[in-house]
Parts: sequence; C-alpha cells; structure tokens
Amino acid sequence: MKKWKMIALALLIGGAGHSQETLETFRQQIQGYYHYLVTPEVNNFSCKISSGIYIDFIRDKADSSYYYPLKYIQTKEDNRYYVLQPLPTLNDSLRREALGRVQNLKNLFNGLLTDLQKFYFQHPLASLPAEAAITFASDTVSISFSSRENEQTISMDETYTRGGQLGRITWKLGDQQVVIYPTYREARGKWICTGWNNQVYQEGQITSGMAVRVEYLRHTDRFLPLRIDIITQQQKTLGEEVATGGYVLFLKEFMFNEDITEITQKTTPKVPPNQ
Repeated sequence: MKKWKMIALALLIGGAGHSQETLETFRQQIQGYYHYLVTPEVNNFSCKISSGIYIDFIRDKADSSYYYPLKYIQTKEDNRYYVLQPLPTLNDSLRREALGRVQNLKNLFNGLLTDLQKFYFQHPLASLPAEAAITFASDTVSISFSSRENEQTISMDETYTRGGQLGRITWKLGDQQVVIYPTYREARGKWICTGWNNQVYQEGQITSGMAVRVEYLRHTDRFLPLRIDIITQQQKTLGEEVATGGYVLFLKEFMFNEDITEITQKTTPKVPPNQ
C-alpha cells in the first residue's frame, strides 16, 4: 500500500506546475523525498569504519577487540576528516602492516565517498553548481553541468523521474564514460538508497563495473548504514579475462553534532632581519 502511495504522490507532483519549474524549485521539491544524514539540523556527524579484511587480520594477529581503526568525521560545510583509533598491541613489523591496512581501508572508503555523498550523506541535489542546466521533459528531468580537472573537461548528466527519483548519472571524460544506476526503496514515506551499480566504458566498451549494496539500521528517524558490500569486475585490456573482487565495509557508533574543533594550518609570518 505504501508503495502505491509513493507512486501516486510522484505522479501528482510530476503533473503539476511544469511551466513554473526551475532548478531551485525542483531542488526544494525533492529534498524532502529522501532519507539522508546531513539534514538542516546536523552540523556534523561521525562514525567508526572497518573492513572485513582488516577485522580478519586483527583476529589472526592480535588478541584484541580494536576492530575499527578509523573514525570518519564530516561537517555541514562538507569538510572531511579521518581520526586514527587505538590499535592493539603488536610488534613493530605487525604494527607497520596494520597501519598499511588502515591506509588501504581509508583508500577504499574514499573510493566510495563521492557516491555516498550523492546517494546518502546528502540529498541528491545538495552540491550542484550554480551554473547547472535543467531540462524538463514529459516524464523525466535532466540536469547537466561540467567541471575542469587536470586541464580536462568532465561533463555530467543526471536523470530524474518527474516525481524526483534519481535514476542515472553519467560522467564523461574524453573517451571514458562512467554510468551509475542507484536503487531505492520506500521507508517511512521517503526513499532510501539501497545501493548502486557502476559501469565504466572505454571507447564504447565496458572495461569495469561495480555493484554496491547497503544494509541499514533504523535509529529513531534516521537510517544508519551499517554494512556496505562491494563487488568489482575489471578487464584491463579488451579480450582479457575479467577479474572479480569483493570487499565489505562496516560502520558503527554514529554520532551527531559533536563538539569538535577544526584546526586550520596557519602560515607563520616571516620576521625581517635586524637592520
């Protein structure tokens, strides 16, 4: 019954007031349709993160319950920090290996951050540039913009239903193209992202892909991601056998509006020599 209510709501909203719609009105319209973490009353949030690989390493090498080596912090202004957590007692060699695995965990989480920001930490239209262009069609809404990176132009297109659900994101850089398909389910009258599929094209041929699935725990009015399963496939050269890999990320102890102090590095003024 809830599913049909959401569909009816999307059709009702999608069919009204097309002539007055702009990017800003569309943004205001849909931001209340999604579950996301950085809601207006949230100044910052944090969580501890780990991976299946890191937990297996600690269980094998140490008698310890220190399974979550990093704390991730994000502010409303989109500043992001990692804080190293206590490590178990290890000899020098194993400690170096543990720190290397912590860096691998950070790299893995960083690799997902762009998608996590888009699909869950913020609502989908939170970080669009002011110059983004929007086009309203009979059953879809398209948003496009571009940016410069390393003296190259990246173009991006996002496609939404008229009811506001994000269906596809396409990145283009030279002859490379990345297409992302998020998936959603209805929960307590809003959409929550349950995962996404990525496909990377090179000269029109699929060279790699990734499937991500997210498990949540409902806590009061929030849905907190506790486990992220990642399956990757990659073909380095055309005709080569496809390599498949799997990873698991774990998140816990979400905190909101902590009393944190952001430290910025200041440049020490030069003292002129004595005359």
